[in-house]
Amino acid sequence: MRDVKKILEMRSQNFTQRKIAEALKVSRDTVRKVSKAADENNICWSMIQNQNEMEV
Repeated sequence: MRDVKKILEMRSQNFTQRKIAEALKVSRDTVRKVSKAADENNICWSMIQNQNEMEV
């Protein structure tokens, strides 16, 4: 999934799941799954902003 980093970035900017899904052309379920995984692993945008997509 290539959009993980962008999902987390947009989430940190307080975009809704719906707006993130629309902007990135992914399902809201995808946004929800990424958000849940990030929450469960205590991952936030500031932790990953300097990593590439593969590292994330």
